[in-house]
Amino acid sequence: MLAGALSRVSFVSHRACVRWKVPPMRVGYELVALMLLNAVVQSLLLHVYFHRAFRTGMRLKAAVRAASESVTEARGQLLE
Repeated sequence: MLAGALSRVSFVSHRACVRWKVPPMRVGYELVALMLLNAVVQSLLLHVYFHRAFRTGMRLKAAVRAASESVTEARGQLLE
């Protein structure tokens, strides 16, 4: 993954140097904006993933507790 990103950056930098002796500031700002957008999207996706995992875990825990309580209540009624 890192190698692919580095190859893309080297490709972009090589392509920019072919056209210009010194690439304009716009190229740097575009790269920074793309990296910021990537970080924001990645954070949002991870937030959604962790929220769903936490919610699923809480539901599973509640279901296990409810099932164990119903079994305990059933045993208590049989003993009485």
